[in-house]
Amino acid sequence: MERALTDIGDPHFTRTKRVDGVARLERILDAKTRTLGVDKAALQAQVACKVSQDSADAERNMLYDQMSIELDHKLQHLEQEKRAIGKDIMEDLKQTWRTSQAKEKRLEWDLNNPDALKHELPGRLGDDDPRLGPSSLQKFAGEDLDAGVRKKMQLEQQCSWLEQQLGEKHARAGAEADVDQAWTSLVSAQVEHMKRVADAQSQARKENTMHNLKCNDAVLMQTMDRKQREEAELAEANQTDQFNTYNSKLLVECPSTALHATNPNRRRMDHYKGMTPEETQATIGFWPHQHAEREAKKEAEKQDDIAYAQYTATIRKELGRKAAEIEAFRADQRKAVQHTLLKQRTEKAERDKTGKGSLAPSQKFFDQFGTSHR
Repeated sequence: MERALTDIGDPHFTRTKRVDGVARLERILDAKTRTLGVDKAALQAQVACKVSQDSADAERNMLYDQMSIELDHKLQHLEQEKRAIGKDIMEDLKQTWRTSQAKEKRLEWDLNNPDALKHELPGRLGDDDPRLGPSSLQKFAGEDLDAGVRKKMQLEQQCSWLEQQLGEKHARAGAEADVDQAWTSLVSAQVEHMKRVADAQSQARKENTMHNLKCNDAVLMQTMDRKQREEAELAEANQTDQFNTYNSKLLVECPSTALHATNPNRRRMDHYKGMTPEETQATIGFWPHQHAEREAKKEAEKQDDIAYAQYTATIRKELGRKAAEIEAFRADQRKAVQHTLLKQRTEKAERDKTGKGSLAPSQKFFDQFGTSHR
């Protein structure tokens, strides 16, 4: 209700109301719309309004998403800058700690210095040390002041003992060296004896091997002689067998008996053993004729393939030309339809411009009463 009261004073609302009145008058004057009873234009306008509203909502949502992404990127960039600044501050702070607040510069360093005792003086430098007072507990009655001399004598005695032990060790090492030398000499003698025995055994084996080789050579010569005799006997037997085979009536072909009794071009398979040299030569002479026929056949097939390829290329070219003509015809038809639509749009705009000038009904409106089924 508040929207309705507010829209009454709005000039846009007044203009819209006036246009709606003109559209209502046109709907009343249109017999088809009045008869059907459905305001199709209003429905289309509502659909268009809904579509435009949905597109506006989608565009607004898209802009909101883009703005959210940009803000997120900016926040991430600021967060990275913040972390970098904090890291630089911490590095500067650590550098300050290392340079200005070192352990050696602290007030309590004398308590925490691990090497403090190394730099201090001994508790007693001598009997006349002025630091030694009654409560220092550094001087006692009955103290052994010759402890250093006695310790020096003990060290000298220990050195003499060490020299004595060293001499005994050298003597013992010399005795062990003599024993090792005797053992080495014994081992060398044994090795020399074993070498002489091994050389004698090797010489005996060589002599035995030479004797065996001589015996094997003799046996080999006997075997070769026997094989040569056997091969000669086998060759002689083969020659005899070949001679008998070549002169046998069973295996050798007789041309007079190989011919057929009724047809001279046929052969009897039970007497035919193969082609004669004349027949072989005739077959070889016929090969060039066969080769020429095969080459001529290949050439004819090649020419047929070339002719078929030219024929298919011509058909393909003609089909391409026809397709181009059809496409050009379709383009002309599209241009004609577009021209007609533009012309109809212009005529409609002219009719709408001339029809909006007068709101009074024409004589046609009054003449239509009483002429329909109503």
